[in-house]
Amino acid sequence: MASREFRQKLSMVFGFVVPSGLEAPRRVRQAVRQHLQGALEAGLAADLELLVSEVVTNAVRHGGSGLRNAIDVRVEVGDDTVSVSISDSGDGFAPGTRPQPRLGRDAGGFGLLLLDRLSTRWGIEPDDGGFRVWFRLTGRTASG
Repeated sequence: MASREFRQKLSMVFGFVVPSGLEAPRRVRQAVRQHLQGALEAGLAADLELLVSEVVTNAVRHGGSGLRNAIDVRVEVGDDTVSVSISDSGDGFAPGTRPQPRLGRDAGGFGLLLLDRLSTRWGIEPDDGGFRVWFRLTGRTASG
C-alpha cells in the first residue's frame, strides 16, 4: 500500500472589539500580534500590522470615537491567505478608481494607498449600522 502525505491546512479565526479612540490602532496591532505570534512570516506579519493600523486609524477618524463607537475586528488565517474585516459605525466612503494621497497642509490618504499596494484584494461595504473595510494578504504562514 502506498503511503500518502496529507498536509494539514492552517485555519485560525479570531475576532475582538475595541473602543474607538486614539488608542485603538495600538490596541488592535497588539491583539493581532498576540493572536498570530509565530504563525506568519515576518514580512507578512509586518504588512498585516501596518494595514490594520491604517484601517483602524481611518475608522477612528471617520467613524467616531468613544465607547459607543466600537471597532469590530475579524481575522482569518489560511495556508497562504490572511483575511481581515474591520467594521465601525461610520457612514463609509466611496473611493476613487485609485487611492490618491493628499499633500500639503491637509496631508493624508496614505492609508488607502498602502492598502491598495500591499493587499491582494480589498473592498468596502455597508455593515449593520455602519461600514466595513476588508482586505486580503497573500504570503507564507509559518506552516505554509
